[in-house]
Amino acid sequence: MLWWGTAAAVPVIIHLLSRRRFKRVPWAAMDFLQRAFKKTRKRLRIENILLMLLRAAALVFIAVALADPRSASGGLFADADEGRSVIVLLDISFSMDLHDGRDVAYFQRARRRALELVDRLDPERDQAALVTYGRGARIVLPMSREIGQLRERLQDLEPGDVGTDLIGGIKIAAGLVADAGGGRTDVWVFGDLQREAFLADKAAEGEETSPIPVPDAAFEKYLRAIRDAGGRVHLVELGDDESRPANVGVIELRHRGKALVKDLPTRFEVRLRNFGATTAAGELQFFIDNEEAFAQRERVPDLAGRDTGSDADCERSLIFDAVFDRPGWHHVAARWVDDGLKTDNVRRFAFEVRDRIRVLLVDGSGAREIEDSATFFLARALDPSLGSGSQSAFQVKEIGSIDLRNERLDDWDLIALCDVASLEAARVESLQRWVENGGALLYFAGASLEAAGRIGAGGTSNLLFHADGRGILPLEFERAEGGDEFIARPYQLQFETFDHPVSAYFEDPKIRPGITRMPTWRFIASRPDADARVIASFRMGGEEPGTSARTWPAIVEADRGAGRVLVVTTSANRVWNLYCASPAFVPLTREMGYHLAARVERDNVLVGESLGLRFPATVASVRRIVDQGPPISLKTTVEEGHATLTLPRLDHAGLLRLEPEGEDQVPVRLVAVNVDPRESDLQRAERGWLLANFGSELFDLVAAQDELLAAGGRAAESSLWRAFLWLVIVVLAAESVMALIFGKRDRREVAA
Repeated sequence: MLWWGTAAAVPVIIHLLSRRRFKRVPWAAMDFLQRAFKKTRKRLRIENILLMLLRAAALVFIAVALADPRSASGGLFADADEGRSVIVLLDISFSMDLHDGRDVAYFQRARRRALELVDRLDPERDQAALVTYGRGARIVLPMSREIGQLRERLQDLEPGDVGTDLIGGIKIAAGLVADAGGGRTDVWVFGDLQREAFLADKAAEGEETSPIPVPDAAFEKYLRAIRDAGGRVHLVELGDDESRPANVGVIELRHRGKALVKDLPTRFEVRLRNFGATTAAGELQFFIDNEEAFAQRERVPDLAGRDTGSDADCERSLIFDAVFDRPGWHHVAARWVDDGLKTDNVRRFAFEVRDRIRVLLVDGSGAREIEDSATFFLARALDPSLGSGSQSAFQVKEIGSIDLRNERLDDWDLIALCDVASLEAARVESLQRWVENGGALLYFAGASLEAAGRIGAGGTSNLLFHADGRGILPLEFERAEGGDEFIARPYQLQFETFDHPVSAYFEDPKIRPGITRMPTWRFIASRPDADARVIASFRMGGEEPGTSARTWPAIVEADRGAGRVLVVTTSANRVWNLYCASPAFVPLTREMGYHLAARVERDNVLVGESLGLRFPATVASVRRIVDQGPPISLKTTVEEGHATLTLPRLDHAGLLRLEPEGEDQVPVRLVAVNVDPRESDLQRAERGWLLANFGSELFDLVAAQDELLAAGGRAAESSLWRAFLWLVIVVLAAESVMALIFGKRDRREVAA
């Protein structure tokens, strides 16, 4: 812009071109005038030169003002503002611990750049704030002139195990800019700029994940708020996708086998994902309890990347088998051997291994003979010797429906209601709370439901157990369907899917007829709720040409809070079918029991989530065993016959050891806390994508180091452009006044 200063030559050129040329003509009358002009010529020349210089100076000052000159020391020509306001936003999510080829973490690079920016601030004139935007963005240092303290806080920060919350950080920055009280505020964002951080969280909103990335409208909203309040956002780029090492993350570890019971073989599934662009290779190790020596391992030579395979090819599922020889709390871990981001290379899973699955069978039939009870065959299918020292995984107790009021529900892993048409309303409510807190309920229909007024619209059993969709059972009983055992064409059971744990055992066509060909002559026709899953149905007709088959739900499942309910719409005894006469009845009922009792996910959470745990009412407090330092005591609250412990917002991944303290001896409990796999996606938000979705008028992208220092340095310098504009005004005013004075004097002299 200083080249415009050459315009100062314009008044000089005009002055030279406007000089008058005189032709000398002798004239006696002019002798007197010449003597008078010689007296004033020198003064006129000085006046003209002075006016010319003032006009040239005005043009020079305009050019200098357009060049935006700055002064580091302030002084006479300093900006009228007291100083600049700067907000530093630093990403402390675990993806910032990614190490490049020189073993330098992206967090170290970001912190170094932030410190270089802070070093250029003037503690006497500038003010600054520090905000971190790991999940749960927070103000580390509010707006102040304590630049030295800001530097100390920056040096103390390290990346954690949390995910990114860029939207939350920008929201906080918008509030700080609004509170800055006017003037320019620069918001500097130091992070890896993952594209995931700019996207709308569809999972949190309960929407289906779209294959097309949808930008979060809140980000643009807060950018506009910052701009309208006089601020400007600068996104500092730490590198492109090509410069970032590949990252393979262990995104899931869960139980895939039968219920976790002592000496019962089970299995776990581990899912890997390659978040890089190219194919990756490595080794996955599987640990049981002791993480110092792996129990199993598997080589993965060809895990595709974004550019070498489809989205499905970027993932790989591996299965590991395990057997636990003692009851109690255990954990397993899966670890990818090594890559640039180690935080997501390990995932843990905590669970309790039972000595046996404790099953309470409740008989509502009121049968006089034990063989006719609704629980007789079910009890012997689960535990053939009924507690006489057998090696069955189930420990069974049979009671009548009236005796259920005397049972402590927390003592049981699985409760089965067989032919129970009615219970006390208070007991149904407590049973529903027990299920919602993680319990497992199995319900078999029976002849007791056929009593007048129990099923159908307004039936007492429906009001008690279904309650228009608010109750414990996920279906409404409509009517009894079928006839007696002499029916000409009995109904047959058919599985709707073999992907479910209950039906997977019967995928073998040699085993399946043991259930599907057994006759059923009566069941309860029902209408499942929208959230229920039909696993198997009863089928009638369709064998003859031109006829279609009719089906009714036979086995229905639904989640209730943290627990699960499974409903069989026919009886568990031989009153309505002959299942109990088939050897296949044993695996059918056991697969149901294993599936219902395998609810262990509640002891495994993600970083940033809170956790509520239940203990016996005798537990007064819980000691949290930490790796370093003394145990931390946490108080419990007692309600509804049990103690509840709430752990708010767990910020670190790892294995929590909780030791209950109370009158009774309660074993140590384990909780696995894992990182959010969404943070493992290191794909960067490219410049073109950001500009296309948010526009260049709302933020700057700062890439090079010198660009950062140049832009950041201006925050600590005084802008002089206003001063030079004032000089232009002063010079032009002086030129006008002087021209007016000189002109009046010249006119007076001419008149004289």
